Parts: sequence; structure tokens; C-alpha cells
Amino acid sequence: MFPSITVCNLNQVTHDFIKMFIPNLNIHKTDVLIEEFIVGREHNLTQKEETFVNFVKKKLGKKDFKYHSRQYCKHLFISILFQGMNLTWKEISHESGKKRIIGPMYHPTDYGSCCLLVPHLDLKPINESVTVEEMYRDLKADAVNGEKNGLEIVLDAEQYNYAESRSINVKAAGFKISLHHHQDKPMMQFSSQLIQAGTATQINLKPIISYTTNNAIGRFTPNERDCYANGEANLTYLVQKHGYRYQLNNCLIDRVIRDIIWECRCVPYLDLHNKNYLKFLPWCTGKGLHCLTKKLESINIEQTPLEKDETNDIMIGNLTKPMAIKCLPDCQLQENTIEMSYAQYPQPKNFFFGKTFCEMASHLRQKPCTEQKIKKIFLEGRYPNLCTIL
Repeated sequence: MFPSITVCNLNQVTHDFIKMFIPNLNIHKTDVLIEEFIVGREHNLTQKEETFVNFVKKKLGKKDFKYHSRQYCKHLFISILFQGMNLTWKEISHESGKKRIIGPMYHPTDYGSCCLLVPHLDLKPINESVTVEEMYRDLKADAVNGEKNGLEIVLDAEQYNYAESRSINVKAAGFKISLHHHQDKPMMQFSSQLIQAGTATQINLKPIISYTTNNAIGRFTPNERDCYANGEANLTYLVQKHGYRYQLNNCLIDRVIRDIIWECRCVPYLDLHNKNYLKFLPWCTGKGLHCLTKKLESINIEQTPLEKDETNDIMIGNLTKPMAIKCLPDCQLQENTIEMSYAQYPQPKNFFFGKTFCEMASHLRQKPCTEQKIKKIFLEGRYPNLCTIL
């Protein structure tokens, strides 16, 4: 099974987005927004800070701060090459909240706002006659040995647009990436690799497939064999109709979503499909976001959901508290051993004569240099006269 890839820019808040609310880029006000919408806070806001946060929320309206403060996938992926299919930033659909047509898509994770690329699906127009469940369940993500049969992507970190804040713990420029099954949501804190900006990185995968025999599945219960066979367990939030499957990692995320909703009393950003709770609860911000962060940090397979229930409430509005699920491994799973190697990128003497330079230069010239006026300020602050040269 050829993996999908989730890519997260280490920077979760762009400078140009902050400038829309804070024209003078006041560092304290920036910290207030970061703590309210990105990392969470334990303390109460002062009256002045609360007035400012409410002003931002009113200006945002129904827009999600976390969704719009990130680097969009269209600007993160400069080019994608996979099994004879090629896609550049120009062809990637703009993420407007409507159904995507082609290219990587917004994918929230425990790290924050990321982009998901399913190579066998995303490099060609989607067949809208099939459901999302059918699309992901029936996908034959076949793999062929050899470097030429792999996936090649060029990413732009846009370092010049990293927000400045004392509340963001960003110590490097680059990306977190996770390679995973296309029906799984990765936990970046447990299963990601760090990709440094300015490097060419090669990742080799060696899959290991483990399975439980049909005889053992038929003879023993899930608890006795310590695994679930296909169809024996169903998740509450990461459901099949949204493209997910039962898998241990998905189960742990599903369980923590339940804990966040019922114990933090807010709706987590981890899954955007389950919006029924928004009739009765807000999105997780401020203290609720701090509670969410602590729940994510405490994920542990050894803790059963029943032990973690801290409230006797069984209703939120007209929604009943779902039953807890005991998380067990799959009876058949693929695990990938990863080997990584690096080289300095680009090679200056040859870079300016290659296709990648043309794609990168056209993106800079048409987007930040022409269409994105605020971003242009930060680009030329870091690289004076670049837009004029291009």
C-alpha cells in the first residue's frame, strides 16, 4: 500500500494574516491572538485583551482563525510528481470551503493546520459520482519498487512570512511530515519526521505486514486475541462515510475527540465533519483550547475510556454521550520502516536552469509579488528588490 502524506508547516500563523488585525504588528496583541486561537491559555484575559479578542472574533464572523491563519496548501506545494502524473501550484484548486477538485487538501491534526496529499487520488479530477466512503475504501493505492516510481514534491516554507510571537514555540524553519494509510489521521506528535528547509530529503520505506490468521479470528474474541477484525469495531467521530476506517491510531484520536467534547465542553478542530455539537458548544479557543492541548498530550493506549470519564453528564443539548470504545490494534496492519537521507538544496549552479526554478519564480511573481500585497511587504523585507528582478 503506497502511503499518503500529511505535511504541516512548522509555522502555524502567517505574518500577513496577523497584520490584517494588528497593522503595527504589536507583539503583545499577537501573543494574545496566538494564545486564544492556536496554543490555548490557562489565565483570564484582562478587560482590554478580551475587548480585542471579541473584536477579532466579530471581524472573523463564521471564519475559523486556525483555518485562515495557516499557509494554504496551494502555496505550500509548488510541484508534485507521481507515476507519470504532474501537478504544479497553478493547477491546485483554491481552498474556498467548497468541495475540492484537484490537489492536496486542508487536514487538521494534533499539531495544527496541515495538508493531506493522497497521490492516487489528488493528481487528477475527482469522480463526483462516488461517495467519499467509496472513494477511500475502494482505493487501490498500489506501490512499485524503485525511486522513479515514488512521489516527488517541492515545498515552499515561506520563511519570510513566519509570524513573530513569544507564544509560538517554533525553533526551526521547515515541515513536519507523516506517511500513513489514506484512511488514517496521523498523530504528528508520535509519527512524524522533521524536514528542514533548504534540503533535498529522500525517504525510503520498507513495509512490514502483520496479520492474525482466520482460524484465530474465528476461535477467539477480540479481547482474547487483542485485535479487531474487519467490521468488529466502529468509531464515533472518524467514521467511514468521511473516508476513515477502524485502526488503533484512529481509535485513540476518536476517543480523545469524545473526551474533549464532553470534558472540555468545546468542539475540537481535529475533525470538521461533526458539526452537530456546534449548536450547543463553541469551537475550542482560550481555556477550552488549553484543555484540548492537555488531552492530546495525555493520549495513552493503556488508559481505557471508562477510566477517563470525569463528568456524569450524558447530554449536550439533544445529543447523547456516545459509548466508550476500547481501542485495540487491527488484526491485519502494515507498518513502514523509514530511512531518511539529506543533501543541501538547491545546487546553485544548476538550479536557475531547471524547471523547479521556473515554477518557484512564477509562483512568487504571480502571488506575493502581484496579488498578495501584504505578503509582498514581508517578502521584500527579507529579499529586497526580488519582485522587481522577477
